[in-house]
Amino acid sequence: MSGGVERRPRAGYVVRIALAVLVTLATVVLVNRTTGWQGARNIVSIAPSMLLPAILLTLSSHFLRGLRLWRVYARRGAPPFVSVLKISLLHNTASFLLPMRLGELVLPVLSRRNLDIGYVVSVSTLLLVRGADVHVLLMAVLVVVSVTGAPFGWLLAGMALLLPIVGAAFARLPAVAGRLPADVAVLVRDRLLLVETWCLTVVIWGVKLAAYLIITVSLYKLDVGRLMLGAIAADASGIFPVSGIAGAGTFEGAFVGAVMAAGSEMSGPALLSAAIALHLYVILINLVAGFIGIMLRFASPPAETGITENT
Repeated sequence: MSGGVERRPRAGYVVRIALAVLVTLATVVLVNRTTGWQGARNIVSIAPSMLLPAILLTLSSHFLRGLRLWRVYARRGAPPFVSVLKISLLHNTASFLLPMRLGELVLPVLSRRNLDIGYVVSVSTLLLVRGADVHVLLMAVLVVVSVTGAPFGWLLAGMALLLPIVGAAFARLPAVAGRLPADVAVLVRDRLLLVETWCLTVVIWGVKLAAYLIITVSLYKLDVGRLMLGAIAADASGIFPVSGIAGAGTFEGAFVGAVMAAGSEMSGPALLSAAIALHLYVILINLVAGFIGIMLRFASPPAETGITENT
């Protein structure tokens, strides 16, 4: 029985990886038969005065993610910032490159190995920051839609803004809080930490989307609002149950679909070329961030914080 139980998860991973490879290959074939790789070649034509600020903004969003993670971990101990930063850089690179969000496993594994932080703390922290990411992206979409004059847009944005407050209040109810693990309850009760995490998330996505806009506006004449929707949809496409390696296929599909749904006058192939250019840029930046994380990992020894739990 145990052998059968062990084989099921492994078979699931094999199926996921096989699907990711197929999606990636299908994307390559589609691009070859439609637009070609002009979008990839366009990246090198961007003026340095536009490309360098975009690179600095995107890399700063990676470092801000490390700061956000460190601030959460620091409430339970005193891990060195550099030790948390390298884990954050490796985690975010892995979560982008690996399909089906398999890279999310890097955070709890490295936190346990390098910082002696237990799985309950790291997984609850991961859920907190990813929840903040989803909420801020939802708010960004609603604000962009509202600016374009969509009916009830601002009303929906205001209602969405209240979601974290309602969620936190619900989690503090005695009937709910009593069932939460102690380490999760600590996060839920820390109002200052929740506000700080959300504010950092707003800054993270602000600078990241600004960089994406610089890249796409430098190459293609598109309305800023439509480009914003495309960039948000493309970056959020990693949550899809099926995706290619490094988001191949789903990234481009989400970008093109969102911009066309917003009423773009550009043709599908032209939008696909823009999506490819942006995607290549994102891949290169993630590789640079991961390389920095690896260098930090070798340059500094693992740190211990003693943030553990009975797991």
